[in-house]
Amino acid sequence: MSASMIEEGWAALNAGDAATARGAFESALAEVETGSGREGLGQALYLQRDYAAAIVQQGRAYAAYRRDGQTFAAARAARNLAWITGNVLGDWAVHNGWLARARRILEEVGDDGAEHAWVLIITSYSDPDAEVRQDLCREAIAIGRRVADPNIEIEALASLGALYLMIGRTDEGLALLDESMAALCAGELT
Repeated sequence: MSASMIEEGWAALNAGDAATARGAFESALAEVETGSGREGLGQALYLQRDYAAAIVQQGRAYAAYRRDGQTFAAARAARNLAWITGNVLGDWAVHNGWLARARRILEEVGDDGAEHAWVLIITSYSDPDAEVRQDLCREAIAIGRRVADPNIEIEALASLGALYLMIGRTDEGLALLDESMAALCAGELT
């Protein structure tokens, strides 16, 4: 029963229904503790803007994934925690710690795939050096294309476009933003 409730929760999240997702994950977790259930509940709480509770659930997901040897999932939970603590709450010291944890986990397993690209994107948001940010975005775009993940490619294109606008490379920035919007309008996100 709990596995089907977790699947229902993720389906509801993908449909943008945070309330249904939250209920499904809470029901599943009442039966059995899983990293996926905690992560999903954290995502639902995040969408409901309950950031403190989302952090608690993502932290529990991280611990469960590490305990169960689910390396990539643990890195994803650490990345989620980095995002919420830094980009949402502005607690950059905690953000940096979780982002470093995600990076180290991925280095341990030699990952240079999709999860690595998401870490690059989040790192690009806070790096003070525009050239470093540009390089991070370009690397994420290349990974997104290599692993055929349009979500990564679109996010990295938009981030690079925004960076170019900030540093006065207006034409290039607008072109990248236009490209990312075209991909969104074409329904390329998964």
